[in-house]
Amino acid sequence: MSKIERYNYEEAYNESAKMREKIEGGAADYNEAEKLVEKERAGEISGTNNEIKDNHHVQADRILNSEKVPFSREIYLEDGTPEPDHLDQQRQQKIIKYFKEKEGCQNTIEWKEFFNKIDFSLLREIFNEVALSYEVPKEKVNFIGPEGILSHEGAYTNSVYMQEYNLIQLGNPNYTNDHKYLLWADEEKRGDLVCKLNETFGSIDIFRLKQLVHEQVHAVSKNIGRGFVEKNSKSGGGYFLYKQSGFWRVSDRRDEFKSPVYSEGYDIFPLLNEAVVEKLAREIVLKYLESSNWPKVEVAIYKNTLNHHPEKLGGYADQVSLIDSIIKKISSKSNVAEEDIWNFFKKGLFEGEKFEDPDKIKLFKETFGSEFLKQLAYLQHPMFTVSEYQLGEFKEEFNL
Repeated sequence: MSKIERYNYEEAYNESAKMREKIEGGAADYNEAEKLVEKERAGEISGTNNEIKDNHHVQADRILNSEKVPFSREIYLEDGTPEPDHLDQQRQQKIIKYFKEKEGCQNTIEWKEFFNKIDFSLLREIFNEVALSYEVPKEKVNFIGPEGILSHEGAYTNSVYMQEYNLIQLGNPNYTNDHKYLLWADEEKRGDLVCKLNETFGSIDIFRLKQLVHEQVHAVSKNIGRGFVEKNSKSGGGYFLYKQSGFWRVSDRRDEFKSPVYSEGYDIFPLLNEAVVEKLAREIVLKYLESSNWPKVEVAIYKNTLNHHPEKLGGYADQVSLIDSIIKKISSKSNVAEEDIWNFFKKGLFEGEKFEDPDKIKLFKETFGSEFLKQLAYLQHPMFTVSEYQLGEFKEEFNL
């Protein structure tokens, strides 16, 4: 077992009755419980652990009620031990400071105005409800408020959740892949884009909302980072030697962190992850719109597009189509309701599903064949790289 698995409190709590016994008996923390188990195996102490029970009752209560369920975001040092919180916070603040110096502000006027329209408490509540459905309590949900959001004027469509710093960076919706030019320099073309967004999303603000919610879904997914390496001392920029976000896993050290099932890859399930994140984000956007005081006409337009023309919503439309096809085919082959299959994928985001369990591998093998999961694992998004298995070829090969 790797150290990163060893320090996953949820797995330890579920799998080790001896460890639970020590914590319940009063061990101050997980490390102490582990030492006690090792000593017990060596015959150095009895199994009752009565000696420390009274002394550590308060600490044991804290461990049992908070640490047995991991945060949706867990950061570790290179050796696998939990990273002290202050290092994570320092990294975040250094990036924010650098961004402000470079851009002149943390957020653009347009995004600030948008944030003022959004009920972040309601949005957080919706995310908490979704996470709780998959046994993640609200105290553990890594929801990011406005203080952890950056935005810029540049000509980029790509927003991103920056796992290394626990920040969301939002792109400029005035520029899209359909318009390869700076729209704010041409009012007529900018007007065309605004009309298009209004017709598809209901308003440019709903388009902004979907950008924000998509990145929030990344943030609240199961995120694991291990061994931060700083590459730029001025900005604080860097990377993790190993990281996982939802289904997506990537490693700078291929041999050390390679999967026993997908050993040929060191960057696996990125496309599947984006597909599930986007599909869930679209659902959350609709729930927020219907739960808030958003103009009903705009909500109706978005809902109509979502239900009848989802391909027009952009943002991984082909990938969402893929996950929909996968769900339908598994459902038809297994006689399990589509909603239950979709819940499996949503749960996988919050648990960090690795598709290494033999029973789950068997399900996909019986439905699609023995090579399906491996090819899906290695399928990259064309935005980032040219994949050996392009999405169209993948769909054709597996009749999706």
